[in-house]
Amino acid sequence: MRTSLTPIGILVCLSILCIIPEACAEVTRYPAPLGSRMSADYAVSIDGMPIAAYAATTHLRDGKYSYAYFDFSGSVTVSIKSTLPLSHWRVLPLSARIVPHVRGDTLEFTLNKPVDLSIEPDGPNSPLLLFANPPEVGAPKPGDPNVIYFGPGIHHPGLIRLGSHQTLYLSGGSVVNGAIEARGDDITVCGRGVLLGEDWPWNKGPAEYMASFEGCRNVNMRDVILQGSWYWTIVPQGCRSVNIDHVRVCGSRVENDDGIDVCNSVDVTIRDCFIRTDDDCIAVKGLDRTQPSEGLLVEGCTLWTDRANVFRIGFECETSGGIRSITGRNLDVLHYPGRGSMDEYWSTWVWYIQPCDETAMADIEFNNVRIDNRDGVQNLIKILPMIRKGWGWGGNRPGKYVRNVRFKDILLTGSSAETAPGIIFASGVDAEHAVDGISFENVVRYGKPASERDPSVHIGPFATHVTLTANGGASN
Repeated sequence: MRTSLTPIGILVCLSILCIIPEACAEVTRYPAPLGSRMSADYAVSIDGMPIAAYAATTHLRDGKYSYAYFDFSGSVTVSIKSTLPLSHWRVLPLSARIVPHVRGDTLEFTLNKPVDLSIEPDGPNSPLLLFANPPEVGAPKPGDPNVIYFGPGIHHPGLIRLGSHQTLYLSGGSVVNGAIEARGDDITVCGRGVLLGEDWPWNKGPAEYMASFEGCRNVNMRDVILQGSWYWTIVPQGCRSVNIDHVRVCGSRVENDDGIDVCNSVDVTIRDCFIRTDDDCIAVKGLDRTQPSEGLLVEGCTLWTDRANVFRIGFECETSGGIRSITGRNLDVLHYPGRGSMDEYWSTWVWYIQPCDETAMADIEFNNVRIDNRDGVQNLIKILPMIRKGWGWGGNRPGKYVRNVRFKDILLTGSSAETAPGIIFASGVDAEHAVDGISFENVVRYGKPASERDPSVHIGPFATHVTLTANGGASN
């Protein structure tokens, strides 16, 4: 006997099918606006549908890279055709566990969840940054009086000013040449579009910083791409309650383009961001003499600096309010220079903790950080109160102290460099400017836990209660 499905039965079957991601994959593509600068190195398609691949500039490496973005749900096949040889390809971060099939000039792999990737045929030279997003929800509507709305296309607003209860929306497929200056409460910057700074030379943009939030309360910045800043990129100054979520920084076009500089701000969360810069990826500063910088959480981010530090905490600080309560977790570091000897002022590290001008610093913790080193560098962590030098600062006092710092489950993999100067440096300056209560738990490079017997670990004078442990037991 033959049976047939009723309309309700058909709906039930379709619902069952939609439990299977492959049966319900949806892809949203955003065509590049006419006149955009496109990649000459890559052609990208998702489930056989081409997506736009943009060109970006770095003043280092080989001078160029590319990026592409799309939204999806379910499971999709990514195909990347490259004009570059693929004999030494890598897909980072390694924690994403992407192993593509290589067929001639094309890489192909499957994605089952949103992720930010760097596809690298030749290390850090000419990579493709691929930003795979979940479907967009809650997009504002054009015409809302509280929304500054940029639809698809190229726009040249220059300076965009935001006040209380306003939203700036950059829709997918938009390229907005300009800067943001925000002052007020309940401010949102969102969308899938690009804020572009390449029209302006170093330190000569339409505003001091590309996205500046000054004295704001309740700031939400999410999903947008910021490309080619002329100076510091995202700067909350004297703010409270700031959320920077799923933002991508495609920098390194000029020097001093710090990714996110948290200046005298309280309760700041940086989550699921991708940051590539020339200068520091994330810095914490105390430029104001009275307001603290405290309550920073950084998690789920992918970080790349071409010339400086991944985290610089305390440089340019003179706040009596102090810098405290900083947490970082579940992070991937793709590239960093790691140059200079352990005691050199301008050496570069993954973490450079260096309070100056009598600023007190306490309660810092980083855990579950994966660092893939193929660049022949090793400098990891430097903790030292310092006197600010250079650029006419004329500082004469180091930071007051550094207390209660914990590094746990820090994993350095890749290729070792025997000539690298060191991995850990912790020292005070004198009895009044000391370092106390520093723990390194399971800090591992190339399978070997760091210990005090390691010649690349330096614990200097006026550094007390410093411990190195491995596998649950003290290494010293």
